[in-house]
Amino acid sequence: MKKLFTLSSSTVFVLVLLLVGNFASAQKNPDMERYGKMKQEHKEKFKEKKDEIQNRLNLTEEQKAQAKKFHEEARPEIKPVVEKIKAKRQEIIEMKKSGASQEQLKAKMEEMKPLIDEANRIREKNAQKFESILTPEQKVEFQKIKEEVKQKREQMKEKMKGNFQQHKMEMKGNSAPLSK
Repeated sequence: MKKLFTLSSSTVFVLVLLLVGNFASAQKNPDMERYGKMKQEHKEKFKEKKDEIQNRLNLTEEQKAQAKKFHEEARPEIKPVVEKIKAKRQEIIEMKKSGASQEQLKAKMEEMKPLIDEANRIREKNAQKFESILTPEQKVEFQKIKEEVKQKREQMKEKMKGNFQQHKMEMKGNSAPLSK
């Protein structure tokens, strides 16, 4: 009986060590750490941009409170849509890893378009609410800000397009860098 108990306690000890080891390795997962850092950096960048816009528009405290309310009201509506978009993107990543064809990837991307349209519709509705609380001068400045954001987005698209073309050329065996 005592030998059985010793064996059982040894087995329990080994299991505890394995569980603690797995827990520790899960806690130190570099991907999760990187994701956590990226998420925190995103939050900080969002706050900086929000503060910059509020300063450029010279919002009153009342306008800031209304803007915050609009944002909080839109969050439950947009969050599930954003989560679905993230899930589709993850599916695409997994499909690429498993060697899916370009046609399969395009079809999956097409599934994302209605979700992206829905997210944009919610964002636009929120932007319209926000604009409704602005003075005429603030509206002019806000239009400038929106145009700047649009230009930056287009520049980023072009840069990414160039990077993609470069990567395509390298994959075909032509590793000479493209001129920029």
